[in-house]
Amino acid sequence: MNKRTHKKMLVGGVVATLSFLPGCTDIFKRGSTQTTTETATVRESAPMTGEVLVTMRGVPIITTGSIENEKEKLFKANPQIRQAIAFMDPKEVDRNILEGLVSQKLIDEYITSHKINEMEDYKETLNALCEERRQFLNLTRFSERNPVTVSEAEIRNFYETNKDKQLRISQGGIAAVGIEFADGATARAFAARVKTSPGGFKKVAQDDELNAKIKDFKLVNNQSVGIDEQLRDKIAAIKTVPSTEIFEINGMF
Repeated sequence: MNKRTHKKMLVGGVVATLSFLPGCTDIFKRGSTQTTTETATVRESAPMTGEVLVTMRGVPIITTGSIENEKEKLFKANPQIRQAIAFMDPKEVDRNILEGLVSQKLIDEYITSHKINEMEDYKETLNALCEERRQFLNLTRFSERNPVTVSEAEIRNFYETNKDKQLRISQGGIAAVGIEFADGATARAFAARVKTSPGGFKKVAQDDELNAKIKDFKLVNNQSVGIDEQLRDKIAAIKTVPSTEIFEINGMF
């Protein structure tokens, strides 16, 4: 796609998008529960200025004045468009806008003539879109009238006040799994085999048919819950990983 074609599509697409806004305005004037069957008629009967360019059933729907109006709306809603088409022939810009408007008018006429806009799913979708735009506009206007500013002094004060606090998304910790044994000798024998086995902890547990006894403690830190506090603290104190350790907790290993 060359740059010229891309610019023409950009202008035409934005014009088609802008044409949705009058319909939303019409809904809010009459109430969101009412239909919009007369929207096309309202647009056609709006005051027209300048030379008539397009008519529909003998009624002017696009004039040189409406082209200028759409152009201003286009530049206001999308300032970047002005730069994108700065090197285009002004007549070509007008023609692209005209083509976009004609396409949209034909689509509008199709929708109304086939009474698609009277269908419940159409009304629900249109009302939802308009409500979404209304909320966005309210948020924009609210933000403009209630700007939030934070001074450098306030930032510094916040930092000094909170710099020693643990503001972390996750505490992290030691990823730990273990098997509980009733006597120390069995635990030590198991640990010795783990340290020398190429397969490590899980391989030795599988060989001894102890998979069902494996407890996965996930990430353990000094604030972990759901684990014996003595065991938690001993695991959290491990300095070298990976490692195999034996802890005696309440007579178990």
